[in-house]
Amino acid sequence: MPVATLESVSFSYGRNRVLNDIDLNLDNGVTGILGPNGAGKTTMLQLLTLNLRPSIGSIKINGAKVTNEAQARKCRGLIGYLPQRFEVMSLRSVRANVEFAAWAHGVPTADCARAADHAIARVGLEDRSNTRAFRLSGGMRQRLGLACVIAHEPKILILDEPTVGIDPVQRSQMRKLFRELSADSAVLLSTHLIDDVTHVCDRVLVLNHGAVRFDGSVNDLEQIGREGVAQDRHGSAAENGYLRIVQGHES
Repeated sequence: MPVATLESVSFSYGRNRVLNDIDLNLDNGVTGILGPNGAGKTTMLQLLTLNLRPSIGSIKINGAKVTNEAQARKCRGLIGYLPQRFEVMSLRSVRANVEFAAWAHGVPTADCARAADHAIARVGLEDRSNTRAFRLSGGMRQRLGLACVIAHEPKILILDEPTVGIDPVQRSQMRKLFRELSADSAVLLSTHLIDDVTHVCDRVLVLNHGAVRFDGSVNDLEQIGREGVAQDRHGSAAENGYLRIVQGHES
C-alpha cells in the first residue's frame, strides 16, 4: 500500500488552475521533484502536507482518505515537513528545539527527550546537543531542522530545497542522511539542484505547467538527455534530459 496517494488531484487559486489531474503514489525511497518556478511544485508539497485541500480529487495518507480537518490533523502525525525557510528557537539548545518539535508532533511528553536524542544522533549532532541553535553553521542548522522533523518518526518526509546554501561536504552528508531515512519513510525531495537528484533519488518527477511531464528513474532521465546531446552539450545527461522535457511542454 502506498504511503501517500494523490488521485486525480487538481488545485486552483480562484480561476487559476495550478495543478491539473495529478495521479501519484509514494512509497519508501527517495523521490525527487524537479520543475521550473511556477510549475506547481510548492502547491503539490502543500497538498501532501495537508495544508491545502484539492479542488478536485482526493488524497490518501497511509491508505486513509483525508476529507476533513479532523482527519488531516490525525494524518499530519505521519508527516514530517522541512520547508526551505524554517524557524528554530535560536536562543535554546539543539536538544530543546528537537524536544519541542517532538512534542508539537504528538510525541508524549515523557518520550520527548528520548525521541530528541534519537533524532539528534541520526543527523550526527550529538556533540552539539547543548549548543544554542544560533551558534550553528548553516549546514548544522539544516541538520537541526531535519532532526526536528524526524523526531516523531514520520512515514512521509517532505523536504523543500534542503541543501541550498550549504557547502559540498555538508551537502554530501545530507544526501547520505536522506538515503538512510528512506529505508523507513517515503522521502519527497523538491529541489532545483539536479546533482541532488542524480546522487540520491530512486525516482524522478518533472512537473511543468501543473502536470507531471516525466515519472521515471535517473537513468531514464539521463537517456532522454543523451538522445538530445546534439542540441545541448553544456550540461550533464540528467540536466539535458530535464531541459528537453521542460522545453518540450512550453507553451
